[in-house]
Amino acid sequence: WGASFEAAPGEGNYPPRETYAGVALECGNNEMADLLQSELGGRRCEIVNLTSRPDLVGKTCVVNEYLADEDLLKVAVEGRKKEELVLSADNLKRRDRTPEDCGYFIEFKGGRTIRHEFDSKEECQAFIASLRNGEDETTVTAEDEARAEKAATDLLAELGLDDV
Repeated sequence: WGASFEAAPGEGNYPPRETYAGVALECGNNEMADLLQSELGGRRCEIVNLTSRPDLVGKTCVVNEYLADEDLLKVAVEGRKKEELVLSADNLKRRDRTPEDCGYFIEFKGGRTIRHEFDSKEECQAFIASLRNGEDETTVTAEDEARAEKAATDLLAELGLDDV
């Protein structure tokens, strides 16, 4: 749920994060190198202490870019309303995904992929509880289908399989 550069006991040692950043630099991928050098790079975080936008405090986001020159992080806020922000690391607290706090849930139903996005941990928990109770309150809207299709397309592109 939260990737780590540290190996589990008995699994040997992984190279330090700087090694991966160095490889990214050697390959000419400066943005990835910067992201890997940041402690929160690529991580899911919770927004904290943001006095200029108290409506976002407690919301989750994913750190997509480290702006090394400014020592700031570009984040994408999770949920139905997509918003990108530039924040200080002081405004972020690491919050890895868990089964009860997943941020989104991908369901395969009737031959279709459905991506459910949640605006809060409580909304996610209610959805998971309804699945455990055998309730089927989900209705698939055209917007849900479009989001799922875009998520699948984005994933294929990220994996380099977009021409398949």
